Amino acid sequence: MGRLDYDSEGLILMTNDGELSQHVMHPKYEVEKTYIATLEGRISGTVCRRLVTTGVQLDDGWIKLDHCAIIDSSRDFTMVKVVLHSGKNRIVRRIFGSIGFPVKRLVRTQIGPIKLGELKPGSYRVLSQAEVRSLSKEVGL
Repeated sequence: MGRLDYDSEGLILMTNDGELSQHVMHPKYEVEKTYIATLEGRISGTVCRRLVTTGVQLDDGWIKLDHCAIIDSSRDFTMVKVVLHSGKNRIVRRIFGSIGFPVKRLVRTQIGPIKLGELKPGSYRVLSQAEVRSLSKEVGL
């Protein structure tokens, strides 16, 4: 569940439960996905707030973030935590690219209640029954 483009990394859930997968990925259920994005350049808190309140116009329509917070910044980069429920292709990269802040690194850290935690790239773990129940509950199953 939850494809990532070639240049992104982070949490992907694997399951043989088609119904759960459909519910988690369908925008109707508004399951939040959390990302840490490292952006080229320095953005302000005002820009983050605008992406939540107003959003941006992309080729396929208007899109808003559910949450945006600056985690760290320097003159050359800004690291932001982004939460959204849209599953549109390359959406985080397209949002920030459209306002002049290309994404240099993108890591998905959470899907609904399931967190990446300290899991290293290329590693996996089995979800606990409590995690599966929590995810199922979030999507009304």
